[in-house]
Amino acid sequence: MRKLVQGVAGALVGFLLCLSVVLPWFHADVLGWSLPVPAWNSLGLLLLVLGNLHFLRAVGVPGVQWVIRVLLPWAVYQWWAAEEAFKLWGKQILGPAQLKLIEVNQVLTTVQLEPVTVFDPTKWRDLDPGLGWQMAGASLGLAVLLTCLEKSATIKCSGCSTRVSREDPHCHSCGHRLREIPSCPRCFRSYHKGDHFCRGCGHETQEVF
Repeated sequence: MRKLVQGVAGALVGFLLCLSVVLPWFHADVLGWSLPVPAWNSLGLLLLVLGNLHFLRAVGVPGVQWVIRVLLPWAVYQWWAAEEAFKLWGKQILGPAQLKLIEVNQVLTTVQLEPVTVFDPTKWRDLDPGLGWQMAGASLGLAVLLTCLEKSATIKCSGCSTRVSREDPHCHSCGHRLREIPSCPRCFRSYHKGDHFCRGCGHETQEVF
């Protein structure tokens, strides 16, 4: 049941991360218009990769959780710094364009026309985060929570410290018994996960592990 809940939660996080990329993160003031700006940049690509990795983890692909653990801190940092990075982009790209329009605006002012404003620093000083930025932050928070609650698929053998699967009854390196194997009381054959009847003699039992 726990794996099912984690799988559904992981798939939901993956969907929200991918969706947040196409939603507006900020509204940029350009030429007097408030334009929605999605995360179509390296951060958006990183979120798409993380979202798809969560889909893979939800269906049980091994090793994916380690890739998520490596990328997740970097994605959280990039999300937190997205607003300042966007302001810097506006200053570096649109600022010089506004300076080139000084002479044009002087002529427009002379003939009593409105000047062309590509970049207004006062309006770029405080940007209101959009739905995409908020959804990405909430999704990354859920991803961190899931990663912290997730059990590792491997454990250390107490006999030789080799990393082995939680499902293994014995260590593949030294043969040390890792856990007790339930068996049928009639024929003593070992049960398998999900068995309700013994595979050797058909003796009825409950799901054991």
